[in-house]
Amino acid sequence: MLEAVFSYFTTMIKLTQAGDLQGIAFWAVIYCWVIGWATVLIYWRVRHWPTVWGHLLDCSVRPLGGPEPVLSEQNYMAKVLYRYAVAGHEYQSQRIAPWQISASHNLRGLLHGQLRGITQQSGRVRVYYSPTCPEKSYLVRPGWLSLSIAHLIYILPTWWFVMRFYL
Repeated sequence: MLEAVFSYFTTMIKLTQAGDLQGIAFWAVIYCWVIGWATVLIYWRVRHWPTVWGHLLDCSVRPLGGPEPVLSEQNYMAKVLYRYAVAGHEYQSQRIAPWQISASHNLRGLLHGQLRGITQQSGRVRVYYSPTCPEKSYLVRPGWLSLSIAHLIYILPTWWFVMRFYL
């Protein structure tokens, strides 16, 4: 079996060197597997981080870069600043979630939706922090939709590869 795997990899290397689509697509699918599973693992770890209550100091959607002459071409990012304490140590952070979203003027509602995902109670916010590195934290924890999308990063290219070259 190991010989068959080694032979297949050798064939894919030769196809890639020859510029063949199948060889190039194979390595692109491998790349998608690495990125997809790395994302899934990060999201899964963050989902299980402990939480503390912190104080939101700033929360807004701001233009990214300078002003654009055409309003619909202006990009925006959500910005936050919050403070929290873990084991008696104070921390400040600007991270909202493990993923960064920038959106055009027309889609900036997505950013407002991300900010609505911040759990608030009595003027405080829930902060998810890394147990090994408490200065790393987020206000929004990855949900099942995020995990599903992360899985699609490698499932869809794999499906396309198999359908295109083997069925």
